[in-house]
This record gives sequence, C-alpha cells and structure tokens, in this order.
Amino acid sequence: MPKLSIIVTAYNVAAYLGPCLDGIIGQTLEDIEVIVVDDGSTDGTGEIVAAYAKADARLRAIRFEENTPGGVGPAANAGLAAATGDFIGFADGDDLYDPRMFGRLYDAAVAHDADLAMCRYHLMDDATGELGEPDEGRYWEPYGQTTAVAMDAEQRSALLRFIAVPWR
Repeated sequence: MPKLSIIVTAYNVAAYLGPCLDGIIGQTLEDIEVIVVDDGSTDGTGEIVAAYAKADARLRAIRFEENTPGGVGPAANAGLAAATGDFIGFADGDDLYDPRMFGRLYDAAVAHDADLAMCRYHLMDDATGELGEPDEGRYWEPYGQTTAVAMDAEQRSALLRFIAVPWR
C-alpha cells in the first residue's frame, strides 16, 4: 500500500497535463500512486494519460466515456474508490505542483498525527508565467510557515474562510 494516493482530475486539459503530471510523478515522496481520472475529454487528454501510465507503473488511468454532470465531484469520487494509499491528495490536471509539495504535506500529517494537511498556492499568469498571491492569502498570515492547529470550533471557523477545493 502506498503512503499517498494522488487523484488527478482532468477534463480537456491536454495543453497543461504534461507539466502537471511531470510535477506529480517527480515528487520527492516516491511511495505514491497516481490515479488520473479523465472525465470524458475530447482534446487528447486521454492519450497523454495513457502515455504516462505506460511510462510509470505508479500511474493508473480511469476514463469516463463522456463528461459527467456535477463538475469535479464524480471524477474525484471515482479516484477515491480506486485509491489504496494511507493518505489521499487531490490535484487538478491544469495546475503545476512543486516537487516537494505532497512529501511536505505527508510528513506534516504524520508528524502531527493529523487527518488533514493543507498548503498555500500561487496563481500563475498563463501569458507571462508571473506568480501572484490569491485573494485569500491574508488568511494564512496567522499561521506562518508550517504549523499544526487543533481543530476546535474557532479554528474550524477560521479554516472555512479558505477557498474549499480538493486540491488544497
């Protein structure tokens, strides 16, 4: 059983998927499985996933024949059903990932016996490659670099201000 299952949801992201998967497969935490769920793409996403799965045994593909209603939920749920890792991570097929990200999240969760680990992110301008801070950046100020917090009612309320997305 791998330490971490990373579920990558993908729909018509052929232009972005290669760099995304390179960042995920290149993680410093190597004991991972990568489950890419193609939600009925029509742009070559499926072929890219198949090529990566052929090149790296840690990557498995799930392909829906047509796009499912309900956004990312059905694809994420299919990945969850297939996952075997001790922890679950989510990724969007059109995002880039620091090669240390999932290892750092895993190490933090294990060190603090946590059920949840989350991290900051940056926005990237497609045209210039320039990184920017998202609007919610100010919510991170009380937490510094790396921290563990008890999930009492006050902390739950504070954490609910963050944008609720699985890839966090």
